Amino acid sequence: MERANTQRDVTRRRGRGSLCSTGNFAGERRADVSDDATREQIALFRYGLIANLIHRPAGERGLYVLLREKAERIYSIPGSRRTRVAAETIRDWLQAYRRGGFDVLRPQPRSQLSTKPGSLKEGVRHVV
Repeated sequence: MERANTQRDVTRRRGRGSLCSTGNFAGERRADVSDDATREQIALFRYGLIANLIHRPAGERGLYVLLREKAERIYSIPGSRRTRVAAETIRDWLQAYRRGGFDVLRPQPRSQLSTKPGSLKEGVRHVV
């Protein structure tokens, strides 16, 4: 019996800490980030979670204890109704920051869909 793909399976295939084609981290739900102010707030929130971990040497013991403690807390997350962040997600943000700096923490805006009448139907016909 074959089971349906779960979000965890998709994340595993893409690789932890890797950015998807949408500019978000693998397995992360998409927030509406159409304006620069919201994107900046999200990046600052992410930086705030990892700020005290940035200067820890990579591979130093005790990181996962700190990540789990942060994951247990409740947050007011900009652009989201969610209130918790997984330890793995915080780790992904930390790794991304170490590779690319603050700008990597800023989510990418969605591409705009055409608002012309019938354009959605035409797009569906091309897919089918």
